Amino acid sequence: MRKFLLLLFTLAVSLGCTYATPKVPKKKVQRKKTALVNVKTKAKDDANVSNPNLPVIIQEDRYGCYYADTASCNEFSTAGMVNWAGERKKLYDKNADTVKKCLQALKPQTSVVPAKNAVAFRKAMDNEIRSWRKLEALMRDFGNISIEAQYVLNDGTIWLVVRAGMHSDLSYTRFACLQEDLNTLSGVLVKAAKEDKGLLLDTLYAQMQLLRPVVKAQLLKKKWKYTMAEARKEAQRLNYSCSVSTVKKVMGKWLEARKTVGGLLAEPYRTAYNLHTTTTVHSFIELFMDIDQ
Repeated sequence: MRKFLLLLFTLAVSLGCTYATPKVPKKKVQRKKTALVNVKTKAKDDANVSNPNLPVIIQEDRYGCYYADTASCNEFSTAGMVNWAGERKKLYDKNADTVKKCLQALKPQTSVVPAKNAVAFRKAMDNEIRSWRKLEALMRDFGNISIEAQYVLNDGTIWLVVRAGMHSDLSYTRFACLQEDLNTLSGVLVKAAKEDKGLLLDTLYAQMQLLRPVVKAQLLKKKWKYTMAEARKEAQRLNYSCSVSTVKKVMGKWLEARKTVGGLLAEPYRTAYNLHTTTTVHSFIELFMDIDQ
């Protein structure tokens, strides 16, 4: 989303300026090149990742490493930027789905998953996928409602772009995490980047709470010409649906599912897998910080 915000700022200065991303240079962390290893060529082609050296981009900010989509948008209109982000989301969703199928079909080496853990590992992987679906749906709903609240308070078609960027970034995060998982579970030995910041869940939830200011019924009544009853109902939805407390519960189940999978792996694959979890949570922090900016 920072790409879009920078683009609009650049346009305000000069329509002739060239758009570049990201807004502030970040330290890139070269954890590894991400390639689909030991999977069928057709699966890679279906995912539009036929290049086996396709990298997962990881950047580092004050809250640690996170997955970063650094693709550049050359559109200048609101509609163009929204459509561009929508197409990126479709691509990442497609790639993530293909990588997920590769993971489901994968039979890890005993050096990665000890033979005694094989059955439990498969069940744990399936549970992680189910848990993510619930978390993803909730995070998307939370983002939508947060942006609706911001629009009520601040107006501006920029929020259409922010919303599209949020969904694209969330899709990229899952794609990147799964692709790193696939490499790890395929037995690719990698030197994990040092990550000593932890999950930073308190930081994530605090940031999410900042995106949920109280929207008063009176403002909605005036802005949208609602009846008072309609305004109260809408205020109730904007203020209380998809609460941070609900996110905490669903997030907890997904983190537990990831922990279970990691616990069944041998080292150093366990450490690498758990690092993907941490990087994903840090990506959530960056995602919601972008909305607040």
